[in-house]
Amino acid sequence: MTPMNPKLPNDPGSMDRKQFLKLLDAAVTKRSFRFAHQAAESWLKTYPGDLMISLALARIQVYEGSNLDAMTLLDRLIRFDPQFL
Repeated sequence: MTPMNPKLPNDPGSMDRKQFLKLLDAAVTKRSFRFAHQAAESWLKTYPGDLMISLALARIQVYEGSNLDAMTLLDRLIRFDPQFL
């Protein structure tokens, strides 16, 4: 039986979480906040419990000037996992 969505480790079209976090950092460094925001939200649709990406999204929201949205997201992170550093 063939997997429905095969991804080989060396597939140039795939990206692991570590690479994705680097991509978000690069986007923020280049002040591409809209891209970073959309990318983080897209990732979270697939992996909604990813705390590091949620934290990165909150950081992006601060850079965008959406401090209230960032505080709301950070509050949810703290309630979800009070020991998350």
